[in-house]
Amino acid sequence: MIFAARDTELMEQTDTVAFGKPGTAPTWTSSAKDRIVTALGTSRLWATIGHGILNEVFWPATGQPQVRDLGFIVAGDNYWAEVKRISKYTLTTPAPYIPLPQVVHTGERYALTLEFLPDPARDVLLIRAKLDGEGLRLYPLLAPHLGMTGWRNTAWISDGLFAASEGQVLCLLSDPPFRRASAGYVGSSDGWQDFSQNGAMTWTFARADEGNVALMGELEAGESVLALAFGPTAEGARTLARSSLTEGYTHVRKYFIAGWEEWGGKLAFPAPTPALAEAASLSTAVIRMHEDRTYPGAIVASLSTPWGNSTNDPGGYHLVWARDAAEAGFGLLAAGQAEDVNHVLAYLAATQNQDGGWYQNFFPDGRPYWTGIQLDEVGFPILLAAKVLELGMSGEPPVGNMVRKAAAYLAQRGPMSPQDRWEENPGASPFTLAVEVAALVAAGRYYLEGTESEYALSLADSWNERIEDWTYVRDTELSRSHGVDGYYVRINPPVDESGARAGVLVKNRVGPPVPADTLVGLDF
Repeated sequence: MIFAARDTELMEQTDTVAFGKPGTAPTWTSSAKDRIVTALGTSRLWATIGHGILNEVFWPATGQPQVRDLGFIVAGDNYWAEVKRISKYTLTTPAPYIPLPQVVHTGERYALTLEFLPDPARDVLLIRAKLDGEGLRLYPLLAPHLGMTGWRNTAWISDGLFAASEGQVLCLLSDPPFRRASAGYVGSSDGWQDFSQNGAMTWTFARADEGNVALMGELEAGESVLALAFGPTAEGARTLARSSLTEGYTHVRKYFIAGWEEWGGKLAFPAPTPALAEAASLSTAVIRMHEDRTYPGAIVASLSTPWGNSTNDPGGYHLVWARDAAEAGFGLLAAGQAEDVNHVLAYLAATQNQDGGWYQNFFPDGRPYWTGIQLDEVGFPILLAAKVLELGMSGEPPVGNMVRKAAAYLAQRGPMSPQDRWEENPGASPFTLAVEVAALVAAGRYYLEGTESEYALSLADSWNERIEDWTYVRDTELSRSHGVDGYYVRINPPVDESGARAGVLVKNRVGPPVPADTLVGLDF
């Protein structure tokens, strides 16, 4: 590798400040993902692949997206094409549980092979790119969204491609180094606009300040390795990128695969067919890849943003829902990943509120995002803890206090939930009621004693007997049209203050009399 000579040349070829500040309104990308990638190691980087290119990159936590996407333009004399828009590609991995995707794009005049490799030891993503096509060059297009937003980003060209916002910096280097590079504002002076208006790379702007910015570089013909690194300073990000490139793609790749092979070797589940075993291995790996590194057990719902191509919302699905985290724990449990499940239980106990419930969702560090109340999210952690105990798994975290507080919360607040699991409506939901009943039974059998256990089981029986009264309807226009007696409604809303609503009158507290000194009377 030779950095110095080409880096100086890169600076000399770059001219002035880009035009078009602050750029068009930023968005994230579509939630349609091909793959998710992360390493098993000290690295705190997660990336998504969609439409055959790099989509959102998360750093230093699963809840913090810092890049919109990194795509590619292939260009030559009187020809250019953006591979994302051509969207003709195949994707393979070495094994279902090894998230090392190789993507082969094919176009009218080119074949582009990309492999996306997170460095297990550094906050760096390596991309190996090989372009086949006579007289063609490859141009990476990078859209930073540092600070979890497309606004207030600054991009510049120095001895690499850089962007920064709010103390967070990224650096993109290449081996061999970039021939040319440019920084611009999205929608006016970015690299895609350059090709759209001029049919080639003609702009080499030095920087674009405080806006929705983008970076583009020109690579040498043939094969290159890109290093996308993150750090609190430009020097730190550059050092990480250089270190990863210096260590070498082959060595980093070997280390990455070894980590996932060791994890995958512990998978254990019944699989009657090879196809089912492959699907189960992939599914388990996807769950594992959603776990945060700094906060073990923090499994976000999805490394994506719903309707991301139309919003700049920093929340998205990359948040922890207690329900989703517990369900992910059940999946890991089914695959025999006891240690991973213990992480989930310990994390849920740590993020439980003092009153026994959980926030509707929260960032991996525990900061709430939405603060609604969904009672199934209080029941699921109880069920996961009980299942671990039922299976006699060793090393179970001491979560008895978590279960007791959660059971008390259900007894005090149930059975009608302020929100259903779709986060929209209050009332009686068959799904939530089933979780509440099962959770009370599990708590009563495995974690509570004496009168507390008796009351939890009695309350569960009482609610279970009323599920049909609260949520089953008969002889409606819909049931008659399908020739059935009736059906369960998704949600039976509570009555208003006057009680004037057609349907079943539901009350917030339903169950047997509350004996003295039971869990429902405890003050947490």
